[in-house]
Amino acid sequence: MFLIYNLKSYNFNMASSSKYIKLHQNILLEWVFDSTNLKTDNYQVVQNLMSNRRGYMSQLGLNRIENTVFPIDEVVRKYAKVDTSKYNYLKLETYTASYTQFDKLRLHLPTTYSFSDNGYIGLYVRIYSYDYNNDKVIDFSSIIYDDTEIGSDSNITLNEEFYYDEQSWGKYLAYDIPSIDAVSKQRTSTVGTNLPSTNSINLNLTRSNGISETAPIFIEFSFVLSRQEVLGNTYYHMSDLFKNSMSKVPDYVDLAANIEEATDGDYFLIYGSYGGSNEQMDDFVDEVYAKGRAVKLEYVITLYEENILMSTETRTVTDNFTRKLWYRPIISFSNTTASIDVTMNIIDLVDNSQISRFSSISLRSELFKYGKKLARIDIDNAYKPKIYNFKSSNNAPVSFEQGSEISLTKVNYPIITDRFDILVSSSPSNNSKYKSMGLAEIIINPFGNTVKFNIASNVDTTGNATPYDLTKIIENSQLTLSFKSDEDFVEKNLWQETDENDFEHGIIVFRIEQKDLPAIKKIGTDNKNFYITVKSEKTGIRSLLYSGKWVDFQDVTFLDQGSEGTGFDYGDFTDLGLSEKDLQSIIQNAATLGTTANLRNPNKNAMIFLNADANVKAFDTYLNTLNVNIHLRKPTGNSQCLTYFYFILNLSPAVIEDIKIQSGVLEVIPINFCIGSDTTGTASVSLQNIKDRVVGFNCSNTTR
Repeated sequence: MFLIYNLKSYNFNMASSSKYIKLHQNILLEWVFDSTNLKTDNYQVVQNLMSNRRGYMSQLGLNRIENTVFPIDEVVRKYAKVDTSKYNYLKLETYTASYTQFDKLRLHLPTTYSFSDNGYIGLYVRIYSYDYNNDKVIDFSSIIYDDTEIGSDSNITLNEEFYYDEQSWGKYLAYDIPSIDAVSKQRTSTVGTNLPSTNSINLNLTRSNGISETAPIFIEFSFVLSRQEVLGNTYYHMSDLFKNSMSKVPDYVDLAANIEEATDGDYFLIYGSYGGSNEQMDDFVDEVYAKGRAVKLEYVITLYEENILMSTETRTVTDNFTRKLWYRPIISFSNTTASIDVTMNIIDLVDNSQISRFSSISLRSELFKYGKKLARIDIDNAYKPKIYNFKSSNNAPVSFEQGSEISLTKVNYPIITDRFDILVSSSPSNNSKYKSMGLAEIIINPFGNTVKFNIASNVDTTGNATPYDLTKIIENSQLTLSFKSDEDFVEKNLWQETDENDFEHGIIVFRIEQKDLPAIKKIGTDNKNFYITVKSEKTGIRSLLYSGKWVDFQDVTFLDQGSEGTGFDYGDFTDLGLSEKDLQSIIQNAATLGTTANLRNPNKNAMIFLNADANVKAFDTYLNTLNVNIHLRKPTGNSQCLTYFYFILNLSPAVIEDIKIQSGVLEVIPINFCIGSDTTGTASVSLQNIKDRVVGFNCSNTTR
């Protein structure tokens, strides 16, 4: 058996993928998973009272009742078409569907294949799975294609030939079936129930507990040997059955091919990624090796100009699977559009099966950079500066001995600089102005920053700081400001367009440009630390001098403290900032739910506190996916910390535990529906206790 998995990506979110299974030497099944294929087709369900089996039939396409068969005698492989007027143990039910995701099946045939030349009159395909308890078989398709029927060739579609397993495939049969994975998820869950949704395919097809969420998809295939007419009934005799199975969802959905234009030259980078990371390609290969397989990567690069195939080349990678290939196309005639398609094949060296991923990039304005003849730069209207040669007044040659002088005039321009006083030590500073290792925090604004660091090597008991003398360090090293994650790295050298660098007194200045922000924000999804390092000019080895935190400007919350307030300042907060009205709203909401039934309810309300550097937008997006009831949400804090406070209603124990492990969550305090009582009615947390815990919140108090 040979498998090939295809996944197409054209620089937007992937919506479909294909899985290929070779059912027979001349039959290649393509199963297309497509999350955008949503339809409301009416459908029928046939129930066989003798075998107690139910099956889905569409009212359109090959999967309709006219092509659906059932077994008369499975031993001799004798089948008949569904006809309730001839077989009274068959019952039909008709339904109107709501929007449902459908998968597409294509049965590919070799370009020159003929059923009659191979001794067959058609083919038979059955697709099925199991019910929720994995007891009963549920059919999603049981169709026959009879090539001898008049007009049957209208079901065959011709396609552009593709080559697979030493054969050319040029035509196919196709039909849709409901996505078995999507149907199995048509369920409604409450505290004590988990049932198929009303009027869903999941309920109507099974008439019980729905489709299994764990069983795979099962496939049966055979050729049709003959058709027999007996007393007005038509029977079909099948060849041996070929059986197979597959997952309900695409395999290795985190595997992708990538092509992107390089930022440091006129060429393209082509590489694979796993889990969104190029570095994890080695992890993918290790997983394959752990299963006893051996693989190689094959990149097929195809260049199109105005939809005309121009060239194809193949590159093979047998080691260092994270390697990024360099590719430069040559555009020969197009001046409008071109595109580059990349197919990444992961070939199993044991059985020659393969997983394939696709990517593509379009070229429009970039075409001239890759032409067969480079485009001429138009400099007719370019600015042409005048160049003057300096000569002395007596027309003598200029020499240093004559004492000629050229005076330079420095032109100042305003730059707003953020200043940070830092202590190169992990010991606490007696001077609150100086932040010891890890405590300084810079805010990166949308237009870039000029950041000045005043570095101290020590702060004495009286609070006097000793400047860090950097003069020896810069003799053979560089000072850099860097941001890094496992995948990305941004490093900035000292900003030389200022005279404020004072190495003897430990003052250094860096400039973060606006163009650096996308890369820094990407790094910030994994790591929000900045690093000041000493980089050896000889070896390139970096040593950490200082590290602190950075915050994206858009994640900063500014609180209106009134006309006399000072804005965003930790010292302005004397308590959590929750008003008595806020607190009473929390308490009254909980107290009014204190019924006897709710005392037994395992769900709880919850108070949630976020870290000062938490990504509030990301946490709000996470809460939206849970569809929770947010009663109160506001920024707040005190002299020890800044936080974000939530009060959320009616959370299950599982959801509360999941919230606790989210990034940026400092503390989650569950509260019974009836404050002051536990599930047995026994007094537990009092109203005053809750009030004290809210108003007295302290980031450094681990016993809150």
